[in-house]
Amino acid sequence: MKSLFRKFIAAALIMVMAVVFMPVLKADTAYAETYNPDKYTPGPNLAVSKFQSKFKVDVSYLKTSDGMDQRVLAIKKSKSLWDVTRNKKITSYVKDMVSLENEGSEPGVLVLKTSGNLYYMWKKSTGSWGSKKLLSDVKEFADEPVRVSYTSGTSCKYFVYLVKKDGRFMKGTVLTNSKGTKVKKSSWIKLLGGVNHGYVCYGYDSDYNTTRCLWAIKKDGSLYAWGSNSQGETGNGKTKKVSDPRLVMKNVKQFCWSNRAGQTYGTACYAVKENGDLYVWGCGDALPTDIWTGMDTFIKPIKIMTNVRIVDGNSWNTNTIALTKDGILWTWGHEVGKTAYNYYDNITKVSDKVIAAESDGSAILFIKKNNTLWYLGFPPGESYKKCTKTPVRIAYNATAVNSPEYMGTYVLKTDGDMYGTDYYYKKQYNKLHKMGTGYPK
Repeated sequence: MKSLFRKFIAAALIMVMAVVFMPVLKADTAYAETYNPDKYTPGPNLAVSKFQSKFKVDVSYLKTSDGMDQRVLAIKKSKSLWDVTRNKKITSYVKDMVSLENEGSEPGVLVLKTSGNLYYMWKKSTGSWGSKKLLSDVKEFADEPVRVSYTSGTSCKYFVYLVKKDGRFMKGTVLTNSKGTKVKKSSWIKLLGGVNHGYVCYGYDSDYNTTRCLWAIKKDGSLYAWGSNSQGETGNGKTKKVSDPRLVMKNVKQFCWSNRAGQTYGTACYAVKENGDLYVWGCGDALPTDIWTGMDTFIKPIKIMTNVRIVDGNSWNTNTIALTKDGILWTWGHEVGKTAYNYYDNITKVSDKVIAAESDGSAILFIKKNNTLWYLGFPPGESYKKCTKTPVRIAYNATAVNSPEYMGTYVLKTDGDMYGTDYYYKKQYNKLHKMGTGYPK
């Protein structure tokens, strides 16, 4: 009799637990059905959620008679490029854009149209925008696509890197006048064929000599590298210059690189393979001490994680993030969560249930599956004195985040509204404020 009574009580408890916890289980199951970690293939930029890759925003400093005028530029759902700061449309049918930098005098932007035509555009004194077509049949910009060669009293010279629709990885030389209102000359050379995504990094070696390394993922998933190779960035087991593209590894779905302190202390290279294995090589100083065993460089790739969906670094400090396929966000490297240039000694868990994330020069920003936005490190738009090691929630209903390094933070809400920090028509905001409507949702 006692045995039957115990069975009855146990069955009743199971029924109660099922009623209480079934909604949670159903919610998790429904989420798993709608959120497919492998559905969205990452490009050269971080594209963790289906919205992240569509949310294009950048900051441009346009020279004026009384100084520099900061403008926030963003692409709306309609594919039109807007000067968000002044709420004015610049041009239509835009796929991507990149602000140019030439030592404090940034006269214009590179605009890639949906047709594949690449334009140089500049702000006229009348308030309108001029444009000059540079190239056709362009697929996408390379990661870190622009390098300023020089700025003189008469000219500005840029190196521009991109991938064409036919798979050619190209380097362009674009020469403008000093005011950026005229393109004097542009020329293009092929670096490699059959390429899906291209990557470029300028930095310095231990003797502060300028370096340049290039990487390319071919359409078959093969990763190639070449360039200065002062710290083993090509992964070939040597540290001598590599003039021609050499195979690093096969079956690669994503690559990124990360520097310490503004590209002055070396470059660490990261590759995620199709099976989720994460490999690293290059500058050992960019890695946590549980990986770095005293070597200055890892001149051949070594595996440090599995089950990785995407990895992201930045060019100012070596804080790097990795998002695994189970939605856990990890970090290692310098600065974020500590004072500048200190280390995370281990690969450290940041949060779980993450669907989108980005690492800039001072913070990690990430969005959880309940669409809350969080940061770790220095608060967006605020003083460096408030650096935190504990994630802090700063917004609800977020679906994508874009944070150009040290240039503000911009958030896409689920209703298509954009919020941001930094300057907005001569006003400086330290908190997120509404900046516009009509973005991809």
